[in-house]
Amino acid sequence: MINLLMLNTLNPIDIVFFIVCAVIIAAVVGVYFLIPVINKKQYQEQRENLKKREEAFKSNLTVDPTANNEPVQTSPIEDENKESK
Repeated sequence: MINLLMLNTLNPIDIVFFIVCAVIIAAVVGVYFLIPVINKKQYQEQRENLKKREEAFKSNLTVDPTANNEPVQTSPIEDENKESK
């Protein structure tokens, strides 16, 4: 059993390689978790814009759609059906 363990000893180069790999993985994970902190201002702007769009959408729901003088846009298929009749 001891002879088997002696065949698989780690050289100092192998240990350095594993340490370097661990540092690289830790750096990648650290950057992944720091992205929200880095982009905090951008995320805040997106939340504010979403609130504004929600308010505009809700205010448009209460407006009568027939009150607009703009023509209602129909699809080309509906236009063909009207013309063929």
